[in-house]
Amino acid sequence: MRNLYLLIFTLLSNFVFAQNLQFNQVKLVTNLETVPTGKVWKIESVLGDVLSSSCSTQPMHRISINGNPITVSVNSDIGFNTYCNGWSGIVSVTTLPIWLPAGSTLAINSNVFSISVIEFNIVP
Repeated sequence: MRNLYLLIFTLLSNFVFAQNLQFNQVKLVTNLETVPTGKVWKIESVLGDVLSSSCSTQPMHRISINGNPITVSVNSDIGFNTYCNGWSGIVSVTTLPIWLPAGSTLAINSNVFSISVIEFNIVP
């Protein structure tokens, strides 16, 4: 019986504190921007620059979240050779999408000219 009360309490507390997201707009981020109060952003994709064939020191697509460089991919199975033949290095790749709460900053970094973002309003 105690477990039943715990289950009911958990379900009711999730219902009471649940938030809904309402579509607001689609954005292309090209400069440093901050997620506004009362909003969340969903990073859908990055629009990358054409990579040089000389295997630069940063052959991956990178964005900056809160000032930290993040290497991104839309496919978790993507290999290094897709970006630059001969690249030999260990890079941690984050798979999209990425959700950003209000107050987070987002900017392009290397080999990216725009970031595609969907903005949602938080509806209590």
